Amino acid sequence: VNSRGGLPVRSFFQRAYMGAEYVIHIFDYAAFNHAERTGTQFFAAKITKAYNIRNASYIIHTVGPVYRGVAEDAYLLAACYRNSLDLALAYRCRSIAFPCISTGAYGYPIEKAAKVSLLAAAQWLDAHPDVVMKIYFCCFNDREMAAYQKLAI
Repeated sequence: VNSRGGLPVRSFFQRAYMGAEYVIHIFDYAAFNHAERTGTQFFAAKITKAYNIRNASYIIHTVGPVYRGVAEDAYLLAACYRNSLDLALAYRCRSIAFPCISTGAYGYPIEKAAKVSLLAAAQWLDAHPDVVMKIYFCCFNDREMAAYQKLAI
C-alpha cells in the first residue's frame, strides 16, 4: 500500500505473473516492515508461509538496522540473526538461509556484517548444542562472497 492508500502498480504485475499467494506474502512483509519501522523492535523476527516458493515452508522476516557506525549496530544486527534462528527453532525448521541483512539500502558494510552474522550464528549454535540446523549465508554478488570467504580462512 502506498502513502495514499492505493496499491502500487508493481503489485498488479506480481499478481498477474506470480500469483495471488505471492502478492499476499509481499503484503504480509510490507505490513510487518511498516509496523516494525514505526515501533521500537527493529530486530524482531516474524514468520509467514512460503506460499509457492519451492523448497521452503516458511519465510522469516527481520528488519535490520540502518548502519550508523556505532557499537549498537552490531548488537542489533546480531539480534536479527539470533531472533530469526530462535523462530526457526520454534517452528522446527531444519535449515535457514540468510541474505546479507542491512548491507543494501541500510548501508551496513558487508565486511562488518559478514563477521557479525557468522559470530551470531556460531554463538547461537553454541547456546543450542542439541539442535541440528543447517545455516546458509546467501551471497548475491562477488563482493559478498569475498567477505565471507575472507572470514573462513
